[in-house]
Amino acid sequence: MIVWVALLPLVVGLWIWESDWSLWLRPRLLFIIAVGNLGALGPKPRREDSHATGAESGRIQAARQEDDRDMPALRPSREEQND
Repeated sequence: MIVWVALLPLVVGLWIWESDWSLWLRPRLLFIIAVGNLGALGPKPRREDSHATGAESGRIQAARQEDDRDMPALRPSREEQND
């Protein structure tokens, strides 16, 4: 199922490009398929961000920054490397 979903836009795009349809129609159809595929399979906003408004959004951002401060650094900073 995953392979089918992943390869279907590619196969349809190749079929459109190799067809004998008019030259002005083929690139437009390929563009529509690309935009549709990116819209369906592209990154989505976080759930709490999509419904947050005003003050809620500020609280969410502050909570994320606080969480980031609590996490250990993946690599030492330049100051720590020089010490």
